[in-house]
Amino acid sequence: MSIQSCLFNAFANPRYCDPQGESFMWAIMEGMNRLDPYHKDWRPTKARKEHECVRGCEIRDGNLYFQGEIGLAWDAYLKLCASCMAMILYYKEVYKLPRYIYSHWDIANNKPVLEKE
Repeated sequence: MSIQSCLFNAFANPRYCDPQGESFMWAIMEGMNRLDPYHKDWRPTKARKEHECVRGCEIRDGNLYFQGEIGLAWDAYLKLCASCMAMILYYKEVYKLPRYIYSHWDIANNKPVLEKE
């Protein structure tokens, strides 16, 4: 699957796709790295309790979510669930940017791969 389809499915098909799944998390992290390899604005964080994302989505204990700095310290931040981060990356068209490491997700082997473009 392409990064484009992984990102789209992570936010547009919640009934059939869990954005916490490996292929979707790969697409989100690849997309974040394509935009900013040093993650200056956003950092992934594993939830240790129930949270709510800025768009009202549930973030369950144990889920990976993303913190975006809005102030001078990390205690002033926004929270985005994986689904919302996938949506932002999809609409930023990160799939058109040069790859960071991998280009596609190999469904048969359940891992990211580099395919000729």
